[in-house]
Order: sequence, then C-alpha cells, then structure tokens
Amino acid sequence: NLKNDGLPAFWLKALEVFLDGKSGQDLELINSDAPVEWTSEVFFQGEVFRFNISKLPIDIGNGDKILLTTIKNSATTQAHSDEVAIRRMLFNLVADNMSDVFCVFDLNGKPIFISSSIEKLTGYTSAELFQMPMAEVLRPVSYGVLKSVWDKFTGIVEKSEIKGEALKSELFELEFERKDKILCWAEVSAALFCDEHGKTRGIHCLIRDITERKEEQETMHHTLQHEIELSMVKSKYISTISHEFRTPLSIIYSNLQLLENHRFQLDEETIGDAFELSRMAVKSLLRVLDKVTVIDAVNKNKLEFKPSSVNLPDVCHRIV
Repeated sequence: NLKNDGLPAFWLKALEVFLDGKSGQDLELINSDAPVEWTSEVFFQGEVFRFNISKLPIDIGNGDKILLTTIKNSATTQAHSDEVAIRRMLFNLVADNMSDVFCVFDLNGKPIFISSSIEKLTGYTSAELFQMPMAEVLRPVSYGVLKSVWDKFTGIVEKSEIKGEALKSELFELEFERKDKILCWAEVSAALFCDEHGKTRGIHCLIRDITERKEEQETMHHTLQHEIELSMVKSKYISTISHEFRTPLSIIYSNLQLLENHRFQLDEETIGDAFELSRMAVKSLLRVLDKVTVIDAVNKNKLEFKPSSVNLPDVCHRIV
C-alpha cells in the first residue's frame, strides 16, 4: 500500500524504486525458479539509503507461482555491525594493554579468552595455556584452592541461585610456576557472569601479579619474627643483668651496714673480711659491666677481633 501514511517517506520511495514497473523482470524470475539478492541505494531528500533486496519464486500449487520480495533497510544493520566492531576494538585495546590479565572460561572450565598480558605474567602464550591443564601450572595447594572456588561456582549454577550475592566476586591467591621455572604469586578476582536474559554463561577472572608483594610480606614476617626473638633475648638479658648487679650490691650494702652499726665492736679480722667481700663484689660488678660493654659493641657492630693464645685446659678447669 504505497499510500500508507504510517510508512516513512524513504520507504515509500524505496518501494516505488524496487517494485514499480518491474513486472516483466519479476515474471522472468518466477519462471527461472532461482532466488536472487542484491544491494542497492536510493537517493532521497539529500540522503543515501542502502537496502538489501531479496526475491524468491515460490510454487503455491496447481501450477501457480508467486514471487516473495523482501526489502531490508541495511543502515541499521551496518550501524549495529560498526558498533560491535568498535566495541571489539576497544575491548582488545584495553585487554592487550592492561598489566593485569583478563580471562573468561565457560562452565566446563574451557578457556574462551585470555588477554595477551598472560605471557608477561607466566611466560606462556594464550595459545599454549589453552592446551595445558591447570595442574601443570599451579602448585598443588593452589590447585586445591582453585578447585574449591570452581566447585562453589558450579554449585551455585546447579542450584539456579544466580542472584545478587551469587554474582559477587571471589578473591583468592594462587602460587604458580612460570615457564622459566620461577615460582610466582597471583591474586585472582573471579565471578560468574550472565547474558542479557539472565542465563549464566561462564566465569570471568582478573589476575594480578603479587609476587613482589608476597616477598615483601615474607620479609616483614621474618623481620617481625627476628624482632620478637630479639625482644625475648633482651628481656632475658636484662633479667640476668639485674640479678648479676643485685647480688654484689647486696653484699656491699650489707657490709656497709655492718661497719656503720658495729664498727667499734668488730675486730680487725672481721673488718678486713668485710672490706675484702666488698672489693670482690665491686670486681664482680666491673665484670658485669664489661659484659654489657661487649654485648653493646656486638649490637652496634663495633666489636673488634683480637685473637690471642690461651691455655685451653686451664680455661676449662677454671670454668668447671
């Protein structure tokens, strides 16, 4: 109905161009029994419109035939195609230039897409990893972690519980072996994804190299452990030094009290003994101070190496 006011003007123009006055050609097509298809343009009101035209002869029985003609405006199809191409180009641009690795797996665990940055992370190309089982790349414990996460995702899919919380990403760490046999660590953020109809299509992952971070954490752990041990040693050392000081100081103090309170009643021998005990106590304090000085020099890396000859049996006897 070329008079239908509901049709856009360019459609009316297209119908006039492609249908009007074509009865002779159409009769030839019907008799040939061969479908034809072509693309043509219509210039209308300063714009060019592109159309796909198809004509298909159909036998409707009793020797009668008709010609089924379809006219499709290809502008929207081309626009959609261009949009898809641009999106694909932008996606590849981002995926190929990001330092993290983006990958997609179907629900059977088969990789669908792995960004090229995987080679920098693992030393393997995407094509190589497509052919390798994960057990060959991951360390045994990490493979168990990955399997646990995967089982959780497949369990959600089997129960058809694809709702808000189910689409929440899982964050976990994996230790793997690079192609050059170097052990590295990766942080993985994985989640289920659905199509526009809500049907689960697979799992997408973002993988980040955290080897340097793990090494720093390990260094910090060892440093902390060392500090804890050093603190315990210092605490024990202070306790020992306190005891070493307290004993001779007690001797000196008790002798001073004795001399102060009873100096006129004491004989010369007792007074001599008191002074001798005090001198021994002072020497003991000096030895303790010498030890403190040596330990302080060790802590400050200022202890000098001064080897000398020694009578080892005599030293051992004195120690015993």
